[in-house]
Amino acid sequence: MMQPIQTGVGNVISHLVFGGHFSYNDPRFKLMMHGLESFAQFASTRSLVSFLPILRFVPGDFFGIKNIAKQMQVIKDFVNELIEKHLEKFDEGNIADFIDAFVLEMKKQNNGETNIFTKEYLAAIIIDLFLAGTETVSTTITWASFYLATRPDIQSRIFEEIKANVGTERLPSLQDKQRLVYTEAFIMEVLRMSNIAIVSILHAPVSDVWIRGFHIPKGMQILPDINSVLSDPAVWGDPENFRPDRFVSEEGTLSKPVEFIPFFTGIRNCLGESFARMELFLFISALVQRFKIMPPEGQTLDIKDVDGIFGFTHAPKPFYIRAISRHSEEMI
Repeated sequence: MMQPIQTGVGNVISHLVFGGHFSYNDPRFKLMMHGLESFAQFASTRSLVSFLPILRFVPGDFFGIKNIAKQMQVIKDFVNELIEKHLEKFDEGNIADFIDAFVLEMKKQNNGETNIFTKEYLAAIIIDLFLAGTETVSTTITWASFYLATRPDIQSRIFEEIKANVGTERLPSLQDKQRLVYTEAFIMEVLRMSNIAIVSILHAPVSDVWIRGFHIPKGMQILPDINSVLSDPAVWGDPENFRPDRFVSEEGTLSKPVEFIPFFTGIRNCLGESFARMELFLFISALVQRFKIMPPEGQTLDIKDVDGIFGFTHAPKPFYIRAISRHSEEMI
């Protein structure tokens, strides 16, 4: 189910960047999403090349560099084509999306050497937005589907909360978020348990720092271990158990411990946290409202069978589910 989820999430980024969306069967958009997925897997599984660039000259394509270069060229061609279309139809009185806003700024700037508002930079930003904004959210939704399918008691509780506070006639909206406390707690527990960013991206101090007797020199690259926090028994008690109630207070309100850091922490935390949390709420609440998520008939799903792919994100191995429409009882 990763492909349709990726396309759905990718179309959210498309609206933001391009001002429109693509069909789920659009061959070029599918190629782009496949290329982004391939690059995400390459980014971590082939990271040795990043530290030893000379390995790219090894005969053949053992590290997959040539293949990923082809994938990236497909992505660049697709993005550059859309940028050119925006440039042809640009109207500074009608700024409809990110590209329009960037082009407007690009036209304001002088063409000096310090100008960063260029078409090349725009293309790079768009690819970053798709890579960071699609892979992470779609992977988290896939993990959520696994936990929904394996914990019918939790799924039923989420559905009853949605039915009582939103109903089934309209889709949940962001205005419903405060009332869907258990739904939010479920999403937080998915983020904690799946821990798609086992380690955060590299950080570095701007000056010498001493922490608990350890000296961290200025500019030293640090790789934060988020997993050590999200799975710490001293913090969570039973971190190995999937239990959304840990995020619900005795008063029935949402509780967010300071150790809940799936998007890291501090002023250099994930730039897209609020956007990702919004997407996760809308996608997952709508999914439970409209469908009953179950394992394949006659089969079971186990965490030991799906866990284990560590690439750009910590993703589950491929698995199948049944999505049964709550309205018509038709299976998808």
